[in-house]
Amino acid sequence: MAMERAVFGRQSKTEIISISENEKKRYMDCYGTEKSRFHCVPPGISKKRLAPANAPENRDEIREKFFADENTHIVLMVGSGFKTKGVDRAVRAISALPERLKEKTLLVIVGKGKTRPYLRLAKRLGVLPNIHFMGQRDDVAKFMAGADLLLHPSYHENTGTVLIEAMAAGLPVLATGTCGYGSHVKRAGAGRLVPSPFRQETLNNMLASMLSDKQMEQWGKNGKKYVAETDVYSMHQKAAEIIETVAAGRRFS
Repeated sequence: MAMERAVFGRQSKTEIISISENEKKRYMDCYGTEKSRFHCVPPGISKKRLAPANAPENRDEIREKFFADENTHIVLMVGSGFKTKGVDRAVRAISALPERLKEKTLLVIVGKGKTRPYLRLAKRLGVLPNIHFMGQRDDVAKFMAGADLLLHPSYHENTGTVLIEAMAAGLPVLATGTCGYGSHVKRAGAGRLVPSPFRQETLNNMLASMLSDKQMEQWGKNGKKYVAETDVYSMHQKAAEIIETVAAGRRFS
């Protein structure tokens, strides 16, 4: 705490590189840190996450893998640390879907973590056939091409880079509003955010509503347009500029 206060306290003259507006507000509330000392940098996603020219072929490949026709909804989760990412919330939301919708919906989870607790939960809720854990993968872009919705009901997420990556791939997003990069989803009109405080019933209803909404295609287009027109790549370059400017003894603005 003393070290943290030395950096963020009002008596300090440190300049702060911030990757999340949410975290910035917390430090300002706790330490009274002057707003002018924070320098927010853009997200730092790779341009490899942009939808490739062969995205339609990737989509076909993934959907064939799960025997999914175009009437089947593939809901994708990406990220390791299943407890924090809210995999339990996602499984419960799938189980709460109306029967006809549930029969045509798969939850595909890409990432590293312990699967047993969630498979037990899925079995108890009667949705084990709907849940697919794919482990850690290096072909996430293919899964984004093949999916219909990115679900990210995280308990806490400082940023949530996967939200921007999904938008770059043209994938609509349903995430908790506690995700730092949820603000980009909102500004882009690329999906919906579950409000705080979190309620499982709210997530359940929002998932069912989005999967049945004719606006799904538009949300995907909005996300791609936003990424095309917004700097979501230059985190490291901007951070370097800030460091060099402060090191040279000039005030960064």
